[in-house]
Amino acid sequence: MAPIASMKPAGSDSPSPIYAWSERPLPFTVAVLSGDDELATTEVERGADRGVLAAETTVAEEGFVGRLWMPPDGVDVRTPAIVALGGSEGGLGTFLWGWALAGEGYPVLEVAYFDGDGPDLAGLPDDLADIPLEYFAGAVRWLGPQPDVDPRDIWTMGASRGSEAALLVGAEFPGLVAGAIGLSPANVAVCRPPRCEGPV
Repeated sequence: MAPIASMKPAGSDSPSPIYAWSERPLPFTVAVLSGDDELATTEVERGADRGVLAAETTVAEEGFVGRLWMPPDGVDVRTPAIVALGGSEGGLGTFLWGWALAGEGYPVLEVAYFDGDGPDLAGLPDDLADIPLEYFAGAVRWLGPQPDVDPRDIWTMGASRGSEAALLVGAEFPGLVAGAIGLSPANVAVCRPPRCEGPV
C-alpha cells in the first residue's frame, strides 16, 4: 500500500508529505506498464464503506470530549476496545483510526484533551499543558460499560505527544487498561515547542 498511502491530491502545494485521508471510500485504478504496453490492471478501493457508527461526547455531558466509533450492527460478543489519543495537533485528530478499527470490529473512543488549532471544543484547555491523567482515566472508565466492549481489555493508543499520555495512563492505572500502544513516542517527557516553560 506504500504507493497509495504516500499519494497527495493533485495540485497540492503543501510542503508537508502528510495527507489526511477522509473516511469516504476512494477508488483507484492500478496498472502495470512496460513502455506503451499495459501488462495488467486492477481496481482497488481504499476505505470501503464499513457501516461504522459514530457518536460524540462533551465535557459537560461525560467529563471529556470524545467520539465513539462502534462496529457495524451484528457484533454479538464483547471485544477489545481502544482509547485513541492524537498528538500536538489537538482536537479530535484520530478519526481515521476510529473509522478503520471499528470497521474491523473494535470499538474506539477518540479523545481530545486540548483544543489545538482546530474547531473550538468547549471545556478543553487551549494549550497542551497541565492535562491531568485522571481525564484520560475517566474516558477509559466511561468506555468500559459501552455495548460490545470488554471492560477487561481496553487499550490506550496514542501518536506522537498522545503516546506519552497513552503510556502514562497504562503505567499509572495498570488495573484500568490492558495495555498501551505508543506510535512515535518520545523516550523522555518534553515540552510543547515553542513554549517550553513549566510542566506539560
